Amino acid sequence: MKFSLYFEDGSVARTVFYQRLREEVLANRRFEPDAARADVLIPAEDTAMETNWPRFGSMGSATIRGSPSKSVVAAYVERVVGLGRRVCVVNSHPFVRVPLTLAPHPHVIVADINLQSGERAVNPRTISLPALPVTVGTPHARPRSILASFRGAASHPSRLALQRLHDGRDIICEIVSRRNHAGRVDATSGRVDTGYTELMADSVFAFVPRGDAHFSYRLLEAMSFGCIPIILSDDLVPPFDRTIDWSALSVTVSEGAIGELPALLAHLSASRVAGMQRQVASVYQAKLASIGHIVESLFDEIELVVAEQLAFEEAALGARTASVGGLRQDGEAWTEGLLATYRARRGPARRGPAEVIQVPLRRLHGWLGRWVR
Repeated sequence: MKFSLYFEDGSVARTVFYQRLREEVLANRRFEPDAARADVLIPAEDTAMETNWPRFGSMGSATIRGSPSKSVVAAYVERVVGLGRRVCVVNSHPFVRVPLTLAPHPHVIVADINLQSGERAVNPRTISLPALPVTVGTPHARPRSILASFRGAASHPSRLALQRLHDGRDIICEIVSRRNHAGRVDATSGRVDTGYTELMADSVFAFVPRGDAHFSYRLLEAMSFGCIPIILSDDLVPPFDRTIDWSALSVTVSEGAIGELPALLAHLSASRVAGMQRQVASVYQAKLASIGHIVESLFDEIELVVAEQLAFEEAALGARTASVGGLRQDGEAWTEGLLATYRARRGPARRGPAEVIQVPLRRLHGWLGRWVR
């Protein structure tokens, strides 16, 4: 399939995130300069409304549109729908639920960083997009001394539940103030929280709990350090779930079962853990290591979504055709049965006018013959 950019609008400023996304779309091997010849269009204007990247906790400096008004959303939906072409809209704003807004429009695909299973059920033309990491690490070969770790703000009860697992040795869970991170951790400048990076570098597993929203920037951050992610976010659809087997490289536990994690980790074999570590490294490098990799993976997912949609439409058409044929055959049998029942109920077939006259004439003729003799 070929992809192109559309909706060029010089009046719409772009976030750093979307500008880089756009650059990678242009550089991708499947990019088609002529939008008329492309199979799928990607909006060139900033539809993502990214709130945190590249600056963790500094929404004011990263957000272009903020929370759009209903009229702005309605105008954009009308624009996308009116195009009549297959479009993929990218959304990185966790609280603007584009997957549901665009669900009624079959030619629109939505890639969303906060995609939930209920939204996928309503709108199957959705792709779970990973949030770009704010802090990126490099795996090292030395042994890791910490089994599992977490360091972050208490933005959700699941994080407080993790703190109760802290034993100071095998499991390290540190709750920190948002003030220590807001405006101080930046993807473009390279500013990091050294306490966070040291924990990641020394941990086999990294807890990836949800925060204010279902997704977490921590997922790709943990993988970049070579940590096996433990995903703690009920209803979240993991990124690129059509092309990535998350069961092979992560542990997923419900938010209500966080207390069972120490026992679960204790039962994992060394060979199982080593295999998951290899999968983490392999998948991260192949599909998630840069915006370019993510765009390539996004295009792979779009192709699968389109294939699923076409297969569904073909199956639906076949079902309708078979249904019509079946109705025709079943209808003929049903009609014949109805007529037979009707004939049985009303008795012998009614006679025509000629037969009605002939019966008394024959009777009269027989009487006259007997009288003459």
